Parts: sequence; C-alpha cells; structure tokens
Amino acid sequence: MSTEYTRNIQIMAAGLPHNLTLMFAFGDQKNSVVWKTIKFPAEATTQARFTYHNQLCFMYPEVHNNHIVGSVSSPSVGQQVTLITKANQFLFMNPIAGTPNAISAENGTAQNVNLAIGFALDHGEHYPVRYCPGIASNETFTAEFKPVLNAYVTGEFREGEILPGGVEVPKIWSQNLAELDESTKWVLNFNMSTGELRLVRA
Repeated sequence: MSTEYTRNIQIMAAGLPHNLTLMFAFGDQKNSVVWKTIKFPAEATTQARFTYHNQLCFMYPEVHNNHIVGSVSSPSVGQQVTLITKANQFLFMNPIAGTPNAISAENGTAQNVNLAIGFALDHGEHYPVRYCPGIASNETFTAEFKPVLNAYVTGEFREGEILPGGVEVPKIWSQNLAELDESTKWVLNFNMSTGELRLVRA
C-alpha cells in the first residue's frame, strides 16, 4: 500500500484587472472531472485554500446533465473492490488485496456500469477526478493515478462536471502534487504587458 499524504494549497491574488475564474482538474485524459472552481474578483485581495489527500477510492456516480452530483463509494488504496447489486441498490463489497500502487474494481453486476475514480478526505468527503464509463459485467478495471493537477482560466464549468473531450483553453499551471511539500503558497500574477496569467510559487 502506498504511503498516504496530504497537500494543502493556498492561492493569493491582488489587483487583477478583471474578474476571473480558475478551474482545477487532474490530468489531461478525456472524462476528467472538474475538482475546483475559484472566483477571483477584480481589484481585490483574495485567498483560496484547498486540500488533497491521496486516499483513492472508486465511486458509483450519479450523473445528471454531465455533472456528477452524488455517489456511493468504497475507499481503496492498493486494493480491489467489487461492485454488486443488492435489493436494487449498487454496493461495494469490502476491499481485498489488489495491485500495488493502483486501484482496481470488478463489476460484479449483470450489466455495464459507469464508475469514477476519486479521493477521500479525512472528514468523509469524496471527490471524483475521472469518470470511467462502460465497465462491462465481470470486467476488472485497474487504474494507476498520478495526481497531476492543472489550472485553467475559464468560467465555463462547474465543480463535479465531466470533461468528455478535455479542456480547449491552455493550462496556466500544472503540478504533480506528490512532488510538492505538504503546504505550499502560490500567487496569481497578471502581466500587464503581455496579458499573461501565471501561478508562481510564493
């Protein structure tokens, strides 16, 4: 089982020329899920904080209008879980030993299902980071997850929204959270000459 860790990210901004929204999502794969959207108002001093914990899990998501709004989940790090149906409900059985440094889920139901990979925080919240549709009956899905977090300037998406084709706007920041210190501070800088926005280490 991989070592668990937590990453605390703080972002500061001041004196931006116009309102903007930062959107954060993990990886560049299709069907990534929007993790955070943060609004930064113009000409104001703003701070935002959020936390990532590498306790991975599989989730059985409820999807409405391409937006993940709820789920039942079974945390698993280096383990395998099996999804079953009981009394017309989808349930995860207790985890068993699986592939090291990966998470696996077997579809033990009689139908194709959609799953999501996510992570859990200590107080019980679960956040989806990638949507995995069309897992066949009796198929085992294994995924290794690298926590590369990307930031984009866009207000087009909501937290929990699935990104079927990725993001068309360029990223302004990309970091492998596993390689960062436990707590880091970043400043959102605007270059008046070029119009470029950057997140730089404080």
